[in-house]
Amino acid sequence: MVGVTEMRSVQGSRKDAPLPRCPAGMDPDAKKIWREVLRRYGAGCEKIAGPALEAFCGQMAMMRKLQKQVDDEGLIVLDSRGAAMRHPAFDMLIDLRKQIQSVSADFDPPKRRGR
Repeated sequence: MVGVTEMRSVQGSRKDAPLPRCPAGMDPDAKKIWREVLRRYGAGCEKIAGPALEAFCGQMAMMRKLQKQVDDEGLIVLDSRGAAMRHPAFDMLIDLRKQIQSVSADFDPPKRRGR
């Protein structure tokens, strides 16, 4: 019979285990998101660390930047002729949110068993 200690080591339940490294060249904001996602995922996070997570983190970082830009500048801006128009960053923000929503479940932590 396998003891609890052996099970924990097999499952990788150490909270202090090092996280997989961010890919070189990632945007600093995307690196923060990389670490957030892997910490939240917990044990087994090395399974999701790769190009798909790198792309997801880049999209999340860009979404946050666009959201801040829209928040700072307003939803309505003036075009080159002075006419009011919806902020171009808002359209980009909507597209990014759709992309992120379509893949975000891939990076959710696994469901805890026995709860």
